[in-house]
Amino acid sequence: MDLASPARDGAPLSGRLFFYAVTSALAGFLFLAFMMFLHLLWAVCLVPETKGVALEEIQRRLGLLGA
Repeated sequence: MDLASPARDGAPLSGRLFFYAVTSALAGFLFLAFMMFLHLLWAVCLVPETKGVALEEIQRRLGLLGA
């Protein structure tokens, strides 16, 4: 088998490499999109609103003020 024969062996290999490249890129994109969705849920549900609230009030709400 000659490794330099693209007509017979190179075409299926390049097709497989293209498939692997596309699926790995898609998997990476889907993972990052899912993580961004989790970040959105975290920010909306767990991060307190601080616009227009004094620092002392935020500390009181979070229980950070001493006695």
